[in-house]
Amino acid sequence: MNTGTGEKTRRPALWLIGAVFLSTLGVGAFAFAIPLVALRDNISGSLLGAVFSGYFLAKLAVSPLAGALSDKFGPKPSLLAAALFGTAVPGLALLSQGHAALYCIQFGLGLAAGAMKPVAAAAVASLTPPERRGMLFSLMNALYNLAFFLGPVMGGLLYYDRNLGPVLCFLAACMAACLLLLLYAVPSGLRTVPDAPEHPETPGRTKQEASAKRFRAGALFLAVLGRTACTACLLAFYPALLAERLHGPTWAVALLFALPGLAACLALPVCGRLADRADKDVLTIAGMAASALCLGLLGTADSVAQYTLLGAAMGLGTAVSLPASMALAADLSQRRGRVMGRLHAAAGAGFVVGPPLCGAFTQHMGDLPFSLALMGLAGLLTLLPMGAARFAAVPSFSRRPAVPAVLLLCLAAAFAAGVAAMRSGAAASPAKAPQAAAAQAAPSEQGEQNAPRSYAGVAMGNIVRLTLYGVDADTGAAASDAAFATISRLEAEFSHRNISGAIGCVNLAAGKTPQPVSKAAFDLIKRALAVCRASSGVFDITIGAVTTLPYYYREKAERDKADLVDYRKVVLDEDRRTVFLPKDGMALDLGGLAKGTILDAAAATLREHGVPAALVEAGGDLSCYGDRTWRVGVQDPRGDGLLGVIAVSGAGVCGSGDYYQYALEEENGKERRKHHILDPSLLDSADKSIAVTVVAPSAELADALATTLFIMGPKAGEALLENYKDCAALWVLPDRSTAASRNFPALSTP
Repeated sequence: MNTGTGEKTRRPALWLIGAVFLSTLGVGAFAFAIPLVALRDNISGSLLGAVFSGYFLAKLAVSPLAGALSDKFGPKPSLLAAALFGTAVPGLALLSQGHAALYCIQFGLGLAAGAMKPVAAAAVASLTPPERRGMLFSLMNALYNLAFFLGPVMGGLLYYDRNLGPVLCFLAACMAACLLLLLYAVPSGLRTVPDAPEHPETPGRTKQEASAKRFRAGALFLAVLGRTACTACLLAFYPALLAERLHGPTWAVALLFALPGLAACLALPVCGRLADRADKDVLTIAGMAASALCLGLLGTADSVAQYTLLGAAMGLGTAVSLPASMALAADLSQRRGRVMGRLHAAAGAGFVVGPPLCGAFTQHMGDLPFSLALMGLAGLLTLLPMGAARFAAVPSFSRRPAVPAVLLLCLAAAFAAGVAAMRSGAAASPAKAPQAAAAQAAPSEQGEQNAPRSYAGVAMGNIVRLTLYGVDADTGAAASDAAFATISRLEAEFSHRNISGAIGCVNLAAGKTPQPVSKAAFDLIKRALAVCRASSGVFDITIGAVTTLPYYYREKAERDKADLVDYRKVVLDEDRRTVFLPKDGMALDLGGLAKGTILDAAAATLREHGVPAALVEAGGDLSCYGDRTWRVGVQDPRGDGLLGVIAVSGAGVCGSGDYYQYALEEENGKERRKHHILDPSLLDSADKSIAVTVVAPSAELADALATTLFIMGPKAGEALLENYKDCAALWVLPDRSTAASRNFPALSTP
């Protein structure tokens, strides 16, 4: 079929892009509602994760097949089948309202989406002349990203009364509208394999030329895999890095996290036009290289300005490479369906392999920034085959095809050297954390025979670091694996945001029935209630009635919540090991001490696995044991430096501050910092301190006291510490002066 180059063929391409937008909008709304259903019905978190994994695996599996079928039968049957299937799948809810039906809908949508985008991309390529493909591919991706922004908004509006029916109707309506557009827009005779070759092959074509073309295609797919692996690592680990490195309001951290995607969306229209006018290979390589390089450099940034610059550059790199790579793929083969299917499969594979690989690097190298740098280096290395293939095809380089490859290799080597320098620099000085900086053994105690082994992972919204002494590599690896398993298990058990954990189940059963819990959770609640009593309710784990609300600290809690915050109403049954919250709306939040509990448990696991001395640190809170003295830096809550350094041994050190989650608001003509640590008596942000650091025999006790003493301030806090003779505290007051208990370790110069 001769598709032409005028308005007659451009309009169907635009309608086709609109159809993809509609289908993605519906899928986005449903995908947002599924976790809310899980929260409502106490669905297992692991099962929920498997559902979403199944969605992406379905997309990955069906993309190449859908592309091949498009080449054989034309794109219209494949697109109509995908849209029809997507329209019918929500009807499963009419047969059953069970969770299995909802999961089948999610998996079915993965199949429909996996067929829709690559086949639509192939059809757009067939409808559009080469000189306009970049622009249309940029429009397709911009609308695709917009749909994933608007979809959750619609899902939240439609699920307002916890009824999934309106969401399912919206999904079906979007898919039906998509089906109608496809029926109208896609010409029946359209082929993704042209009847007459657009680029006739010469009779003298050699096997070497065919092999070179296959190599170019494989190189492009490898580069795309590398790009999406870097993108997936950014999505998975960037929030933890930002939380550790920056002090600022939550909205600012969220904005920095979203900046790469926002920059990409804004730049895509311009970059699409650029892809139609400039060398697509060069744009693809340059954009991917810029994104990978910026990912690798994230670990060197230490200010909002630097993260802003790197985030915008990553987004711009994506915008430059995305339409160019899709247009390049469309030119690689006459079988556009097959090549687009493989392109999207490569992209999906990157999302599958990237985060686990980065997580493995982080755990065994003990440094998330270094792991991100390694993933950036890997992204650069995946560009080498594409760079070599491209420049080898340029006549002026035909006799020297290795030169550009060597140049790219030099770039990668230079980047690797920078990574190594960053790594050595990180090892040479303590890392800064929000309250207590990551500790080091005292220099006099360090020696080559007892060199530390470091491991790291992401948990509890922070980077968790383990520093082990006195073990060999095998023992250290096994012990660290066990410690991270302990952290993962207890985080799921104690988090009030995990609906399948012990605390989540207790909260869901509030006002209904006593809930049996694990021994670990029951004992922790008992110890937490003891602190509640000792502090006369200043520390109150039933504050969850307020803190489970989003952005609860921005406004004073509603009056009707006051009656729900009272630790004395919690009913424990020792014999049955149950916990009961007697009023509907009550909720436990163990965030005031559970982090310390988990750090202590991880340290105990290391000890059980034969580690004689270790430190476990997450977000500045730590637990250490063994015959070692650790130097711990106390962070300045209003600056980037340290107030000083203390020496501790066999203790827990935890802090609380008003700089982790906050919003600046005007109140009575003055600017006030509204933060996440609430005074239960006021249901408002505590204001007697701006930071507290506590040293105690355990991280659990240090964590609980840090929250309590922050709310009390030094005067009442000193009185409370009379009940805890082996604990000590340092307060930073609103005027930035300090107050310390009598036995707080001496502060030395950083």
